[in-house]
Amino acid sequence: AELESYDKYWDAVRVETTLQEGAYSKGIKEGRKEGREEGRAEERLAMARNGILSGLSDDIIKTITNLTDEQIETLRREIKNQ
Repeated sequence: AELESYDKYWDAVRVETTLQEGAYSKGIKEGRKEGREEGRAEERLAMARNGILSGLSDDIIKTITNLTDEQIETLRREIKNQ
Protein backbone atom coordinates (compact mmCIF):
# COMPACT_ATOMS: atom_id res chain seq x y z
CA ALA A 1 0.00 0.00 0.00
CA GLU A 2 2.86 2.37 0.83
CA LEU A 3 4.57 1.62 -2.48
CA GLU A 4 1.34 2.22 -4.38
CA SER A 5 0.82 5.51 -2.58
CA TYR A 6 4.42 6.48 -3.34
CA ASP A 7 3.96 5.66 -7.04
CA LYS A 8 0.74 7.69 -7.20
CA TYR A 9 2.50 10.65 -5.62
CA TRP A 10 5.31 10.62 -8.19
CA ASP A 11 2.83 10.13 -11.02
CA ALA A 12 1.02 13.26 -9.85
CA VAL A 13 4.33 15.14 -9.64
CA ARG A 14 5.22 14.11 -13.21
CA VAL A 15 1.80 15.16 -14.52
CA GLU A 16 2.05 18.53 -12.77
CA THR A 17 5.56 19.09 -14.13
CA THR A 18 4.42 18.24 -17.65
CA LEU A 19 1.49 20.66 -17.39
CA GLN A 20 3.72 23.44 -16.10
CA GLU A 21 6.28 22.90 -18.86
CA GLY A 22 3.50 22.98 -21.45
CA ALA A 23 2.12 26.22 -20.06
CA TYR A 24 5.63 27.72 -19.98
CA SER A 25 6.23 26.77 -23.63
CA LYS A 26 2.87 28.22 -24.60
CA GLY A 27 3.71 31.44 -22.75
CA ILE A 28 7.05 31.69 -24.54
CA LYS A 29 5.36 31.23 -27.92
CA GLU A 30 2.70 33.84 -27.13
CA GLY A 31 5.36 36.26 -25.90
CA ARG A 32 7.36 35.86 -29.08
CA LYS A 33 4.26 36.40 -31.19
CA GLU A 34 3.39 39.57 -29.27
CA GLY A 35 6.97 40.77 -29.60
CA ARG A 36 6.94 40.25 -33.36
CA GLU A 37 3.62 42.10 -33.64
CA GLU A 38 4.96 45.02 -31.59
CA GLY A 39 8.10 45.09 -33.71
CA ARG A 40 6.06 45.23 -36.91
CA ALA A 41 3.93 48.05 -35.52
CA GLU A 42 7.03 50.02 -34.52
CA GLU A 43 8.53 49.46 -37.97
CA ARG A 44 5.35 50.71 -39.66
CA LEU A 45 5.43 53.85 -37.50
CA ALA A 46 9.12 54.37 -38.30
CA MET A 47 8.40 54.02 -42.02
CA ALA A 48 5.55 56.51 -41.73
CA ARG A 49 7.78 58.99 -39.85
CA ASN A 50 10.40 58.70 -42.56
CA GLY A 51 7.73 59.17 -45.21
CA ILE A 52 6.41 62.29 -43.50
CA LEU A 53 9.90 63.72 -43.12
CA SER A 54 10.61 62.93 -46.77
CA GLY A 55 7.48 64.75 -47.88
CA LEU A 56 5.51 61.76 -49.13
CA SER A 57 1.77 62.17 -49.49
CA ASP A 58 -0.54 60.65 -46.92
CA ASP A 59 -1.95 58.32 -49.58
CA ILE A 60 1.47 56.83 -50.26
CA ILE A 61 2.22 56.54 -46.53
CA LYS A 62 -1.14 54.80 -45.97
CA THR A 63 -0.47 52.39 -48.82
CA ILE A 64 3.00 51.50 -47.56
CA THR A 65 2.22 51.25 -43.84
CA ASN A 66 -1.51 50.46 -43.65
CA LEU A 67 -1.86 53.20 -41.03
CA THR A 68 -5.06 55.23 -40.71
CA ASP A 69 -5.39 58.93 -41.41
CA GLU A 70 -5.65 59.52 -37.67
CA GLN A 71 -2.43 57.64 -36.95
CA ILE A 72 -0.58 59.59 -39.63
CA GLU A 73 -1.93 62.88 -38.31
CA THR A 74 -0.84 61.94 -34.80
CA LEU A 75 2.65 61.26 -36.10
CA ARG A 76 2.68 64.61 -37.89
CA ARG A 77 1.81 66.37 -34.63
CA GLU A 78 4.48 64.45 -32.74
CA ILE A 79 7.10 65.36 -35.33
CA LYS A 80 6.00 68.98 -35.28
CA ASN A 81 6.26 69.14 -31.45
CA GLN A 82 9.79 67.73 -31.36
